[in-house]
Amino acid sequence: MWRSNTKDFVQIINLNNLHLVCESNIGCPDNTIDVYDSLPSNSVGSKSLQEQVAAIIHTEEKSYELRFINV
Repeated sequence: MWRSNTKDFVQIINLNNLHLVCESNIGCPDNTIDVYDSLPSNSVGSKSLQEQVAAIIHTEEKSYELRFINV
């Protein structure tokens, strides 16, 4: 299972210079990241979000789960 190199983390991501979302693995099961977004239609399925998450977590795993939390 994937584990973040930095253990627990919180990260703000800028999607296409238009919208900020927050991601965190605090309190998540292994291989899972929660995405907090007030406009989930901007981030669900976003290639930009997926690329930034992959760069942040530095994993060689082929998959991880993003859970979109309503805020």
